[in-house]
Amino acid sequence: MQSLLSALPETPPLPELTVREKVAWDYRLKGLNEWGVHPVDLIRQQLLSLGATPMVRLPHQGHVTTAGIVIARQRPPTAKGFAFYVIEDGPLRLQVVISPDMWERERDLLREARVLLVTGMLEKCGRAWTIRADQLVDAQGAAATSGTGVG
Repeated sequence: MQSLLSALPETPPLPELTVREKVAWDYRLKGLNEWGVHPVDLIRQQLLSLGATPMVRLPHQGHVTTAGIVIARQRPPTAKGFAFYVIEDGPLRLQVVISPDMWERERDLLREARVLLVTGMLEKCGRAWTIRADQLVDAQGAAATSGTGVG
């Protein structure tokens, strides 16, 4: 009598996954990655070409353009129509404040964007970073249009 495992066929040779593919699969399957690289690092050059300053290089205040992966979206009913997003670039996170008018204009983009390019006024108060957005771009869509291929 044969064991159940002896009936398994041999595994065919498979190509090695790229770091980008490994990170993507880790997030898809586990919600985190164990490869020591943040997803923004994989698209850093494309974000730079779109004019984004890495969060680690942002000044303490002023008008800036930066980008990050959207990790939280909120539009609480008590906020008078304002929305609050959190974007992440490596270990740094930034809260994006979106006015009611901008929410109405950019509603589809805000619901779908996974990587957001934000321009606006930045304020840092201790560990809290906030940017009042005056322009928003879906970085994936912008990169695809320009041929830089984010994500």
